[in-house]
Amino acid sequence: MYDTAKIDRLNECFQKYPLNPQETIFVDDRIYNQHAAIESGAHPIRLRCEFTTDLPPDLQWIPEFENVEAVRDWLVGKSVHLRRWCFGR
Repeated sequence: MYDTAKIDRLNECFQKYPLNPQETIFVDDRIYNQHAAIESGAHPIRLRCEFTTDLPPDLQWIPEFENVEAVRDWLVGKSVHLRRWCFGR
């Protein structure tokens, strides 16, 4: 079981800024925030830095990137795949 404070905060953001969690890509480096993203219904991706630890086995499916430019390139290159991933089309 994880701390629900992060999940609750994400859900508050989804309501406040009318965001659909299933259409939201959540970018963070912290493992506990990855769990919160998953539990709230968002799609996690991870930025790595020199202090980032490796993902545990249950989260190794999450895409990881070294910088924002790599995330951008991945998003642009995966646009058709992401439409299916986020919207089921």
